[in-house]
Amino acid sequence: MKKRTVLIVEDQLRDLFRNIVEIGGKGITVITAESGPEGVRKARLLCPDLIIMDIRLPIYDGLEAIRRIRGFDANVPIIAVTAYPQYKDRALKAGANHYLQKPVDAKELLDHIHQLMG
Repeated sequence: MKKRTVLIVEDQLRDLFRNIVEIGGKGITVITAESGPEGVRKARLLCPDLIIMDIRLPIYDGLEAIRRIRGFDANVPIIAVTAYPQYKDRALKAGANHYLQKPVDAKELLDHIHQLMG
């Protein structure tokens, strides 16, 4: 069975998301990035099975990162997360598959991950 990988692109709550995914997503390897450019670079090099993308990131935001990832990978599922509900439509338009508002419910996040990863 192939090891499944989740890339978490989050500058502040990285460890919280990592813990949720590692504890609730048995058998999932977690990779993290702290900025838009780092997230795009890791998405390109490591080809994760799913990406959790914060919208407000240093250097360039998650919307730009999603658009750049979609430029080389149209299929990887992306869950956008932010505390700002006005970003939902923008995130989906940029190419995110799902949107979750912070504070993120751990069960809801895991449900989305399992649904998108099969």
